[in-house]
Amino acid sequence: VLSKVEGGICIVVDLPYPGEVEVEDVRDELPKLDGYIILKLVRVRMDGALGVLSGRVKVTFPFDPRILEKFGIGPDGLELWFWDGSGWRQVRSRVDAEGSTISGEVPPDVPVALLASVYEPYVQVGPSEPEDFQLRQNFPNPFNTSTTIEFFLPRIGSGARAKLEIFDVAGRRSSTLLDREMPPGVYKVLWDGRDDSGRPLASGIYVYRLTYGPYRATKRMVYIK
Repeated sequence: VLSKVEGGICIVVDLPYPGEVEVEDVRDELPKLDGYIILKLVRVRMDGALGVLSGRVKVTFPFDPRILEKFGIGPDGLELWFWDGSGWRQVRSRVDAEGSTISGEVPPDVPVALLASVYEPYVQVGPSEPEDFQLRQNFPNPFNTSTTIEFFLPRIGSGARAKLEIFDVAGRRSSTLLDREMPPGVYKVLWDGRDDSGRPLASGIYVYRLTYGPYRATKRMVYIK
């Protein structure tokens, strides 16, 4: 058994003889999966381990329940997937809620992703009718994989539409996270650093803007890959 810990990811490989395991971050190279946020995406490479190339590799990803809770995601919302060269394939995985890990077996030398299921682009966290319009600073900031944007929408009449957009420092729109009619409430939106086509954006400073009826607010955030 050979273990490799890199970037908070523990790779466990059953080898018939000594070998080397490398963990490579490939998050910028693959498309996202609709309905999911990519939390971590790595490729497991093995040197001197040709004897297991036809077998499978056990991969264990740790996760932080406190970060998931901020967006209303429980451990049961986590999944492991791998990229087979033409599309994403789900892995039969096991979540250890007490140890805060998720494990599964994948083919060797393939990109493996830890995903959080997010079927709605936002989550309402209350209260039902805040008194004031407010756009809060994203957290974490700077961020590496994903960040949460929280905002308050007061009552302004029926049919009020909320629009949350991401711009680069040159003013070009990179992504529209939200554009729909919204009732009053407190909301959180999770952004994974990708544009509307699912392509990863470059590191840098980005501006996010919330428009809601007569209200408008902007803030800056820093994306570091």
